[in-house]
Amino acid sequence: MYIWKPSSLVNKSFGAHRKRSGIHGFSLVELSIVMLFSLIALSVLAVIFETIDEVRAQDQIRMDLSQATRIAADRMTAELSLAKSFSLCSDTSIEFVADMGSGDQTIRYYYYDPSNDRRPPFYLYRAISYSSAGDGQPLLTLMDYSWSALRPTAPSTPRIRFNYYNSSGTSMSKPLSSANRALVKTIGVTLTVENVEEGFEPPEPHVQILRRFKVTPRMLR
Repeated sequence: MYIWKPSSLVNKSFGAHRKRSGIHGFSLVELSIVMLFSLIALSVLAVIFETIDEVRAQDQIRMDLSQATRIAADRMTAELSLAKSFSLCSDTSIEFVADMGSGDQTIRYYYYDPSNDRRPPFYLYRAISYSSAGDGQPLLTLMDYSWSALRPTAPSTPRIRFNYYNSSGTSMSKPLSSANRALVKTIGVTLTVENVEEGFEPPEPHVQILRRFKVTPRMLR
């Protein structure tokens, strides 16, 4: 059986053509350099896309926390504006009688740590005719539950803080006595809402929302 093989003359002619036309193959060093720069470019692109995804996730978490905080603040503002007297004025709790139009209601807003271990979750609770911790419903999650075994402890600054001001705008020492509660004209509220980014892969971006507002009850002006 005959098998055609290129003659040495053809090979020599092709080689001479390559030399004359400047055509040549890549060396191993050149290929290695190209592959190295390609890997660097891909790594840079991966970091860029990861950063974009993280920023998007952070924006979404911030938007969700801001909306939940706004809803809670709006309700607190509406109900505190109806307050006619106070039965408790402390750093993290307030209880008042509100004129709801159809009748009076005794409302309490308070900081609640269900496990009482200074570890999340932490809540702002709202209760009607409060009798003990856990009464009512959560109005706002101040710090969500962490699935990690190493849950962070609560910071020294309370997640919720109430301040009380008299008719001259002076801040009053807490907790207020019965006599001083009758002098309250304005209530200041500070809400610190924070997500817990542990226990996820990849971890959620950390976001903290701080909202401050003041309410002057209409009946106490």
